[in-house]
Amino acid sequence: MRSSLKRTLRVLWWLLAGAVSVLALASFGLRLLLPGLDAQRPAIEQAVADITGTPISIGELGATWRGFWPRLTLKDLRVAPTADGQAGLQVAAIELTVSLMRSLKAGDLVLDALHLEGLSASVQRTPDGRFQLTGIPPARSPLIGWLLRQHAIEIDNASLMLEDQQHGSPRLHFEGLDVRLRQTPESTVIRAHFDSVGPLGTAPDLELHLAKAAQAASELRIAVKALPLAPWAAFAGQPALAAHVGQIDGRFWLRHAAGEWRHVGFDTRVGLVAATP
Repeated sequence: MRSSLKRTLRVLWWLLAGAVSVLALASFGLRLLLPGLDAQRPAIEQAVADITGTPISIGELGATWRGFWPRLTLKDLRVAPTADGQAGLQVAAIELTVSLMRSLKAGDLVLDALHLEGLSASVQRTPDGRFQLTGIPPARSPLIGWLLRQHAIEIDNASLMLEDQQHGSPRLHFEGLDVRLRQTPESTVIRAHFDSVGPLGTAPDLELHLAKAAQAASELRIAVKALPLAPWAAFAGQPALAAHVGQIDGRFWLRHAAGEWRHVGFDTRVGLVAATP
């Protein structure tokens, strides 16, 4: 019995020592490589373009250390940049901290934290009704799934412009968007809040719970105040209706499970305006 316990403890010791050694070697290698990371920026831009089929530009690329974890910083990231300096997707600053232990365990890049500041996106609704980032061809990508698996994501001061090529309605501008993503044992929780007044009214809130279990329910909750209906009537292809609608206050919640919507609820107050003579 005692000899068996000793063998078990010896195996556990060597497994722990091996894990620590691998982690130390990975950390040491990164400490040698990271200081010269910005010099490799053109090669990194080209590699990403080759993989995704979409050109990018990075204004500045750097790296520091947060304890034993590497922290990477990118400034002025532009996806599909144009000659006039615009892009379908821009981010003023990105900061990400890599979790070496989780990455080694998962065999994939796992982040301890990801923060984006000043994200700006331009979205088009095409004539056939599809939505896509301006200048970026639609394509299936594992990026969204990878992002949803991360432990924590923070987006501050984001903006979005929505252009309607299907009905030609006026552009919709959304400013002051803050987003938080957190993981719980049961679900991925995404919370969004607008700090400014815009097409979604005064400081709307959104909360999305994406269930991890196949049979569990996912839920979307939305709270709006003074949401103007006219721009959305035009966006829906009903410009004549825009003169007869006002604004809406309320809360909405939708529950989805087993591939179908199971419950839709609302608690609202709608204000109408008189028809234009």
